Parts: sequence; C-alpha cells; structure tokens
Amino acid sequence: MNGVKFQTQFDAIFGTRDRQNVACALACKKMMNDAGFLETNSTDRIDMLVWNKTNQLTKAKTFLDAQLLLDDCLAKGYPVMVGVNRQNSSVGNANKATSHFVVIVGKTAAGYRFFDPGTSHESKGTHATNLLKADANGWLRGISFYNKREYIVTEVRPSIKK
Repeated sequence: MNGVKFQTQFDAIFGTRDRQNVACALACKKMMNDAGFLETNSTDRIDMLVWNKTNQLTKAKTFLDAQLLLDDCLAKGYPVMVGVNRQNSSVGNANKATSHFVVIVGKTAAGYRFFDPGTSHESKGTHATNLLKADANGWLRGISFYNKREYIVTEVRPSIKK
C-alpha cells in the first residue's frame, strides 16, 4: 500500500540480534525511505499522547496537530511513521510514552492500516487486521496481528517526499 514495502526489524542490515531487537524505528525509516520519503527524527515528531505525572497516558498539547498531520499526509497518499505505546511499556525514546514504531500505510472506513516491523513474518506484519481506530477519547488504538498486543499511537512523524 502507498508504495510501502514491508521491512522487518529482524534483518542483518540492522546488526546483531541484540540490535535488531530494538531496530523498529530503523525498519520504519527504511520502509519510508524505500517508498520515496525522507527520514525523520524524534525532533520532527508531533506528540499525540505523553505520560502524565502519575505515569498515565494523557493527550499531549499537540494532540490535534498530530491528528491533522496524520490525516493530511494520508489524504496525499503518503505513508506515515508513528510511535506507539504497547501495554504501558517505556524504553527511553524521546517521547517516553513511545515503546515501538509502525508505519501507517492508509486509511479506510475500517481504520488506519499499519505495517508492523516487529515480526520477521511479512504476512503477519502486513496483515489486513492491523488497524488502528479512534476510541471515545479520539486516541488511535488497535491490536497487532502478530503479537496480539494493543498499540496506542503516541507520536506522528511528518512524511516528506524526496
């Protein structure tokens, strides 16, 4: 979809297995780059959700800006790299609520379809049920087919055509 070819993070191009275990952002950047988009970094992100003082996810001040960016990029037919939170885990990314990255490849009536680099099985990483849907709060959440974990979008990276 949108010219995006699936890339697993479990690829020798990302180094040893230890490096591959934390290469989801690199795999997403490669998917974006291979589809004709410039690499974006954490300083380019717009946060949707952040941790509050009691370690609960809460809307960021830039929540609406992030939603507008996401929908604008998808309306142009651009894929979008997003950070997600997986079951309230934190791994030290710039947005502390972000624990994994995926690429949203399109939007349909069913939701936002995403590719998940966290599996080496392309059929699982690109499964049609990899969908994020807005809940009552407007948060985008969904279940990844390969690991059955809930993902909640925490940040959006701009898609910049090469």
